[in-house]
Amino acid sequence: MRTATRRLAVRTTSVMAAAALLAPLAGCGSDDEASKGDPCPALTAYATHLVQLGGLITGMTTTADELQTAFSLATTDLAELKDTAPKEIADEVATITANIGRLDELFARYNYDLSTMDGAPELDEIRQLLVDQEAAVAVDALTTYQSNNCPL
Repeated sequence: MRTATRRLAVRTTSVMAAAALLAPLAGCGSDDEASKGDPCPALTAYATHLVQLGGLITGMTTTADELQTAFSLATTDLAELKDTAPKEIADEVATITANIGRLDELFARYNYDLSTMDGAPELDEIRQLLVDQEAAVAVDALTTYQSNNCPL
């Protein structure tokens, strides 16, 4: 792995570690949000796919197809979550959706092939998105919501 890509991989760890907090939480629902549907299954799916996405971005043997599929799954999960999320986490879902969407757009420019990204002018933006404080706070809010509202 080239140096720029390795640095990108190392920097992804903090946001992806925060996302890993969501993974072990299983989904159930809360009765007060029945009108919008149950956000817990979408939270669970999103958490699982975000952890997979993080692993792929930091992986040394990630294929372009694996990375593209992971982005697709995370984007689908976030769209479902947007449809079912209660007001108290709607802003956080929007923040994460924008962050993942922009990352997806940037990686798509290189056909999701990490090996072609050395020296890419977008690397700085990608690094910033991966360690974005607002996104990290949003992930924490979703983790808290899920812990409090989606019993194991």
